[in-house]
Amino acid sequence: MPGPDLSPKYVRTTLLLMMTSLFVTLVGFSTTAWTSSDVTLPTPFGDALTSHVTAGLWRACVDDACGPVKVDNGWLLATRAFATLGLLAGIMSTILLLLYIFVDQTHNDVIYLDVIITSLVQVSCILLAVCIYSSNTSVQLAWSFAFTIVGMCLEFLAALILILKRWFRHDHEGL
Repeated sequence: MPGPDLSPKYVRTTLLLMMTSLFVTLVGFSTTAWTSSDVTLPTPFGDALTSHVTAGLWRACVDDACGPVKVDNGWLLATRAFATLGLLAGIMSTILLLLYIFVDQTHNDVIYLDVIITSLVQVSCILLAVCIYSSNTSVQLAWSFAFTIVGMCLEFLAALILILKRWFRHDHEGL
């Protein structure tokens, strides 16, 4: 019976990379720190109030008060759409890799290629999301944005390992 003990080491490494990528991407996707800035407002008393403002894809915070992000522009909707598609593709690629590990060997060739394709779809969608967001914001990008990029890079590394093992293996019989 197939399982994690019988699968090659590179498959287990790829699974670890994909699961880490999924977690890191999910954290970046759902937290409120894609951008961060300090806003200083003068008061009538001659001093100034400084507030720390962070915004994510879904919520924004001013100091400790948070609320939903008002969507009045197309670029934020596009960013949300591509980030969501990327996250769903990451979930799908992880599930497919688990199927590759636990399903009978006769079906693995198709599943293996599906894992590669869905991983690359995730990388492409997240790349589009971060490019759209970063080109349309004028404040400092923050750690949630960075987490999303790190998750994308981990997924790309996992896909690259699978591609290299698939096309540059020494034995040319099956996987």
